[in-house]
Amino acid sequence: MRVSLVFMVALALAMPSLANACRETTPEHQFQVSDTVLVGRISSATIRELDSITEGTTESDAWNQVMVGHRIFRIVVTEMRKGPPISVLNVEVDRCSGAYSNLGERVIAYHDSRGWRIKRLASPGPERGR
Repeated sequence: MRVSLVFMVALALAMPSLANACRETTPEHQFQVSDTVLVGRISSATIRELDSITEGTTESDAWNQVMVGHRIFRIVVTEMRKGPPISVLNVEVDRCSGAYSNLGERVIAYHDSRGWRIKRLASPGPERGR
């Protein structure tokens, strides 16, 4: 009984931080708190955890490592919106900061005190009215 009570108290204390772990902010707020903001396209993506999967790992364990893992992206910068000029950005992100972006996707990257965050941007559509 004592163990379950300790577990419940620990869980109750951890819940607020878990709930805010992937909390999104508005683009305007993210721009204000960031020291660097850039737009670009993902030119390569690496999944670090695949390199560390050992022989004999079960399929479900391997899947869990990949799904909760970090991604390392190389982003070719096409536009600087804030901060010093950068032509290519190599950045590691997790599931809360943009790990599920895809190769070739147009993204906006923000850097603040928490590190880098990447968000997908809609690709500009074809011109209309011609």
